[in-house]
Amino acid sequence: MGPLALRETSPVLSRSEQVLYLPTQQMAEQQRKGRKEVGQFPPEVKRTKSNSEKTARTSRRRRFWLLVDGVLVAIVLAIVLALSTGMRVRIVRGASMGPALPEGTLLLVGMSPDQIARGDVLLFRWNAEEDVQIKRAVALGGDTVAMSRGILTVNGRFHPEPYASMHGRTPVPVLRDQHLPILVRDTADYRPTEETWGPLVVPHGYLWMLGDNRPSSIDSRHRGPTAVTSVEALALRSVTMRRLGH
Repeated sequence: MGPLALRETSPVLSRSEQVLYLPTQQMAEQQRKGRKEVGQFPPEVKRTKSNSEKTARTSRRRRFWLLVDGVLVAIVLAIVLALSTGMRVRIVRGASMGPALPEGTLLLVGMSPDQIARGDVLLFRWNAEEDVQIKRAVALGGDTVAMSRGILTVNGRFHPEPYASMHGRTPVPVLRDQHLPILVRDTADYRPTEETWGPLVVPHGYLWMLGDNRPSSIDSRHRGPTAVTSVEALALRSVTMRRLGH
């Protein structure tokens, strides 16, 4: 039997079909190998992005609940202390008493004290029409008080104030007319500012009140001394609700 004759057979696919088939086959191979396709992210990129978003959401959720827990603990503690001691609870509004008593601090306050000492944090009103203020008594009736470039002196002596802050806006002039009746110096060239004023003699039966955060406080520098009879309560304890997780 003679050798088998080889003959050229026609391809399974026509030339036009091969042209259409080959790119599709290559794309399928790329998909199987996990390569990047046009207009799509590889699976590993999608997974990384998804995991990152989940981690961020979990972190935000955790910080939120830590804050809520801190607030609830502070409120419960303040209420328990108030009920057990007969004190009332007040909340510090505004930034005038920071950093020692930042906004949101819970104050446990007692009735108006018989004896007020320098450094006491008091609740009072400038007049009957105004809201309750929270400030610190830095000088009592009969004291001579002054400030020079932010340094407070009482009766001629340096008065340490570890709670005070003088950082903030540029000092502005205060109401000179509030100082003149109690000023202990020549009034002709008296130009007080928030950081330099006095010396002033506080009248008996009055108090000189300042906010701890001096640049953010409207106090006796602007309004003059306040009467002892305007004091409604003394702050005895504080519970500060600081942000957690930061």
